[in-house]
Amino acid sequence: MQDDAAVWAAIEEIRGEVARLKAGIEEPPRGRAIAIMLHARLVFDAPEKADAWLVERSADLDGRSPLEAALESADGRTAAMDLLMKLGGRDQELERDLDALLARLPR
Repeated sequence: MQDDAAVWAAIEEIRGEVARLKAGIEEPPRGRAIAIMLHARLVFDAPEKADAWLVERSADLDGRSPLEAALESADGRTAAMDLLMKLGGRDQELERDLDALLARLPR
């Protein structure tokens, strides 16, 4: 019985260490926010339009704005980036360009 407790204690210690390591790898909230802001400004033809989109709440983001979603989590930033690509109408173009670039990589 004591061996079981020691094993579970070790498992919990490892889980804590994994969480600490993962947190160190993940981009900080401000970095995620800057990334979505940069991408929005590349998609929209004026910074003001990009900024308006960044703070506008979206049903596609569970009622959050793209900026809020990016600040909240890496998954939120990914969802906001997906929405931005679709809004910009460039998702298929980018997929096609990526396939062409991947085909050029040495194997």
